[in-house]
Amino acid sequence: MKGKPHMTLAEMAARSSTIAGRLICSKCGCGDFRTYKTIQGQVQTFRYKICRHCNRKMFTTQEPEKAVRDIETDDVVDADGIDGEMSSESI
Repeated sequence: MKGKPHMTLAEMAARSSTIAGRLICSKCGCGDFRTYKTIQGQVQTFRYKICRHCNRKMFTTQEPEKAVRDIETDDVVDADGIDGEMSSESI
């Protein structure tokens, strides 16, 4: 058998809790992926990734970024635009 042995679901669950939200391969449990194609949609970014260990392919999506505040003016930005000054208590 080449490479790492297959992990049980319980082992994968335990390992994923220590990796803090990183993508984990469901086949080999590896967390090392290469992005081989990216498509920028109007609302989301779509990425095709491949596990560097077992070559399993995955399709992922990324939500658009949301502005929290304007660094230049310290104005808070909400969904409708700039909402007002940011106080030191809200930082």
